[in-house]
Amino acid sequence: MDTSTEAAAAIRLTASEERERRARLERVLSGSRDGYFEWNQVTGVVERSAQVAAIVGLPPEAIAPTLEGWTALIHDDDRPALRESVAAVLTGGGQLDVEYRVRAADGTWRWINTRASHSLNDAGEAIVSGTVTDVSDRRNAHDMMSAALRRNIALVGELRQSLEQVTTLSGLLPICMYCKKIRDDAGYWEAVERYVASRTGARFSHGVCPDCYREHTSDLEEE
Repeated sequence: MDTSTEAAAAIRLTASEERERRARLERVLSGSRDGYFEWNQVTGVVERSAQVAAIVGLPPEAIAPTLEGWTALIHDDDRPALRESVAAVLTGGGQLDVEYRVRAADGTWRWINTRASHSLNDAGEAIVSGTVTDVSDRRNAHDMMSAALRRNIALVGELRQSLEQVTTLSGLLPICMYCKKIRDDAGYWEAVERYVASRTGARFSHGVCPDCYREHTSDLEEE
C-alpha cells in the first residue's frame, strides 16, 4: 500500500464511527447557537442540523438539502469569495474559516461564520463537514466602531482645517488703511467681517466703541 492509499485509509470512518461522531457532535452543539452541516461531494446531498435553518429564521425543510439551497441565501457580493475559499480548501487542504452575509426570513442580513474541513467517509466519498455560527452581533458592533472611527477622523480633519484658518488669521494680513477691507489669497478685497466669518465661523454683532461715540456724536452734544 503506497503512502497516499494509507493516508486515505487513515481518515476514513466506519459507519458506526461516523454515527457516533455525528451523535457526539449533536450533543455538543445542542446547548450552543451553532449549527452543523455535512456536504457529500459525490452525491451532492447536504445534511444540516435544525439550528442551521433556525439561524436565519426558516424551518429546516425550507432549505433544499443541496449546496445551492444554502448559497441561494448568500449575499451576491459574498458568493465569489466564499467559492474561492471552499475551492482552496478542497484542493489544498486545511480548514475553511470564512464569514459572509445570509438573508434571513425577515429580510435582514445575518453575518455567518462557517468553519469546515474535508475528509473521506467509510465509502471513500469526499465529504465537507463543519459548523455554522451567527456572528451578526460582533460584526455589527465592529461596523459601528468603524463608522465612529471614520466620523472621528473626519472631525479631526475639520478641526485641523479650522485651526489652520485661525493660524492664517494670526499672521500678516494685507488690510486697506482707509476702508479696512482685507485682501484674500485670490487677490479679492473683502470686508473684515466677511473675511473672518468665512474662515472661522465667527458671527459679528455691531456696536459703537467709546472713542467713536465721542467722535461721531460730539456735534449733536454741542447742539
